[in-house]
Amino acid sequence: LQRRIVDVDPNYKDAYYMLGVIAWIKSYNQMWTRLAGLGMKAERRSPIPDPAIRRSLRAGVGEQLDDGMKQLSRAVEIDVNYADAMNYLSHLLREKATLSDSKAVASGYVRTADDWDAKATKVRKKQRNEWLAGRMKASADAQAYAWPPSPWIMRPAPPPAR
Repeated sequence: LQRRIVDVDPNYKDAYYMLGVIAWIKSYNQMWTRLAGLGMKAERRSPIPDPAIRRSLRAGVGEQLDDGMKQLSRAVEIDVNYADAMNYLSHLLREKATLSDSKAVASGYVRTADDWDAKATKVRKKQRNEWLAGRMKASADAQAYAWPPSPWIMRPAPPPAR
């Protein structure tokens, strides 16, 4: 369905985001289910120690990871402030790190993933601050135009004439 949406509207960022998330879910489940079945726990910052298992997993999920990264990158191209897409992109990069053949390549993927996480955090902080500023302005505007005015702001009535 998401691919059909992209065919109809190639600038719909949420469809690209969903395609990336689906790719991550599928690859994550396949990788970690297989590793758990082998009694292994992989560190998400370094390659899986057994080269045969790495090659096998890469053959099974490598294309999904690449496609997911491509889709999420497109979502970030469309909206440079798409923090959720940035986060999932970092997840996919960490999965690529576990499937890489050397620690140097894995550390490159992890470094890039950390960069995406930092960008997403920066964007979220900026969006939160803008939201708070908007709420404060709306609250101040509502108080300024409130009717009847609050009694502590109103002038007291003049005393009656004698």
